[in-house]
Amino acid sequence: MIPLGLTASYKTDDFIGKLINGLSVAAENDPPYLVHCVEGKDRTGYVCMLLEALAGASYQEIVDDYMLTYDNYYGITKASDPEKYDLIKEKNIDVMLKYVCGGNDYMNTDLKKAAEDYLRSSGMSDETLEKLEDRLTNKMVSQIPEEQQILFNTVLTYKFRMNYFRFGTGSKTMVILPGLSVQSVMGSAEAVAQEYEVFRDDYTVYVFDRRDDLPLSYTVEDMARDTAEAFKILGLKDIDLFGASQGGMIAMVIAQDHPELVHSLILGSSSCKVTDEQYGTIAEWADFARRKDPVGLYLSFGEKVYPEAVFEQYRDILVDMAGTVTEKELSRFIILAEGTKGFDVSGKMSLIKCPVLSLVSDDDHVLGKEAGELICEVMKDSPLFESYTYSGFGHAVYDTAAPEFQQRMLSFYSKH
Repeated sequence: MIPLGLTASYKTDDFIGKLINGLSVAAENDPPYLVHCVEGKDRTGYVCMLLEALAGASYQEIVDDYMLTYDNYYGITKASDPEKYDLIKEKNIDVMLKYVCGGNDYMNTDLKKAAEDYLRSSGMSDETLEKLEDRLTNKMVSQIPEEQQILFNTVLTYKFRMNYFRFGTGSKTMVILPGLSVQSVMGSAEAVAQEYEVFRDDYTVYVFDRRDDLPLSYTVEDMARDTAEAFKILGLKDIDLFGASQGGMIAMVIAQDHPELVHSLILGSSSCKVTDEQYGTIAEWADFARRKDPVGLYLSFGEKVYPEAVFEQYRDILVDMAGTVTEKELSRFIILAEGTKGFDVSGKMSLIKCPVLSLVSDDDHVLGKEAGELICEVMKDSPLFESYTYSGFGHAVYDTAAPEFQQRMLSFYSKH
């Protein structure tokens, strides 16, 4: 930890000297780096703007990231208050960028070069600058071979931010949309990458979390809209898409509404219609979260998604995991769980024109075997539809039947 004690004025020699000192230390140490002040808009805003420019971010990417602070603190967004949003942008981040660019037209300037020139003129050596850039752009972060790396990133828009990670070096694109979970999939990146290791050579695999800043009401259709937008921002297309449970519901909506994005679709323990009875289990989980009972939530979750023997094997681990759950995560879980209520795209399944494979287990205690049967019924006229039912693997068949489950997925993708 380096307590820099930066002043509010980034134009002073004291600020610049301390900044160069802090960034020089960063250049000698692997990220991630935590940069903070009080509200994250003045000193932190300036430092992050500089680092983002140095890493090659565009003007709009820097602005979008900076203005998230005003959304988080004051609820000011381009949509909610465009005049105030533009005024804050012009009086703050635009002024910072103009200063780093030496008073030049920052909107039409090479911001990376401007940041480099600013740091050099402030006393940073070329050697330190090169090291810092390499740290920021993953060139020095790890000696792990590229084909084994997991890279983390965030999609930023003026509407939302969405975290994701990716692995693999193949030319084809695969996207995994995980199911409803108590805690973010981002913390399970290594386990996910290991489970889907078989895809690394042929695919670049993206795993998306739900958006960070959830509204109070957030339906599966809303999740699909934001996730599809994230795909488009990243330029993803011809996607071999896999959705598990709620992630499968999101995937179905994307395949229906954005067929140009999806090459083929695999559904794991998912449903095209959530009945009141099926929602009952999910509602019970939400109740545990409302009562701020993470242990009860994790145990109920594990008991429903895993076969009995697997649940007993994981019981102590689930209790330990419950001890790390925050109130924010419980609130987030409630919103995502309630978003599944009333979901029904059974009448729109004919809109899916790509190859589809539905994989379920006959002992699913969350959505029931009826969920898979309904998908088979509404897709029966499609010559591109296939299904397979496992026996005894539970709702989390995509985990409990590994690695055979992933091999079956790869075989399906390969033939299409």
